[in-house]
Amino acid sequence: MSRNSFGCMESAPSNDAEDEVEYYVPEAARDDDVLPDSLEDALATAASATSQALDQGIQKAMVEVLLGEFWDPASGPIYSQQGDGARFWRLAKQFLDALRALRPDATFRVVFPDVGVAAMLKGEWTAPGVSLASLGDRAPASPDDDVVVLLGPDPQGVSAVGRLARGLGPDQALVMYNPRLASGDVGVGLNVRRMREGLLAGFTTAYHLRPIGDTGSLFKMYPGRWQVFLEDASSPGRYSLVRELGSKPPYEDLMLIVEEHMRTSAGPGDSEAGAAPAEGPNVFEQVGRTVANLQRFARSLSK
Repeated sequence: MSRNSFGCMESAPSNDAEDEVEYYVPEAARDDDVLPDSLEDALATAASATSQALDQGIQKAMVEVLLGEFWDPASGPIYSQQGDGARFWRLAKQFLDALRALRPDATFRVVFPDVGVAAMLKGEWTAPGVSLASLGDRAPASPDDDVVVLLGPDPQGVSAVGRLARGLGPDQALVMYNPRLASGDVGVGLNVRRMREGLLAGFTTAYHLRPIGDTGSLFKMYPGRWQVFLEDASSPGRYSLVRELGSKPPYEDLMLIVEEHMRTSAGPGDSEAGAAPAEGPNVFEQVGRTVANLQRFARSLSK
């Protein structure tokens, strides 16, 4: 059998009048087709969106691929299990390699959050056209760097990130990958919070994928809008686009969007009048639960 140019699967020629032509009908496009099918797909797409943003003149771009086991929705990034740190850096390198492949003529500077990490990973990250530095260096970047990739800066590095960003020339780009600038606000002064918010406001989100408990995800890919996807009860394994936004919603607003969707999708006829509500966790408890799986590529996250 052969597929013709119109997407039709035709049987081989035959004299049998009952021979049939099997038509291939492609699946209709869905909003959730933008979601990645695997972790590798997410990182590759993040690199592509970042490269596109840089081509459009964006000087400061941010990428966040927030895995459930590395990130808590209320307090921020965490490394709760042994080996989480090493895995974080492996994924960061995968993103970097994908970005470099898209910009082969560019010189890259990789900036680690501290000297210890830079020294530990120096042997694994050395490559032609790539220079390594740490955020604590006197001069983390050079005027010869085309793209500076800052990996996982922590809350203590907010001021240093600001100095790095201000010190770059007009033809240099800064890409911040999975910043860990927020780790809860306990013990963090108002000035530090304002500094962090002002710093992040200067970045354009090139790619963002964040789990909403085990119910969906918050997604953005440059140059698109922020999108909230939640499980499609009528189509297992798929997700419905329930809201599009012009800016990143705060966590509390995101929870309200989820609660509203769950309430309206349940419908008035789903329970008898006067019936007691079913016992179990409420919407906020469900949504706030941190899980290791991320939507359609949950299995790949554990590899």
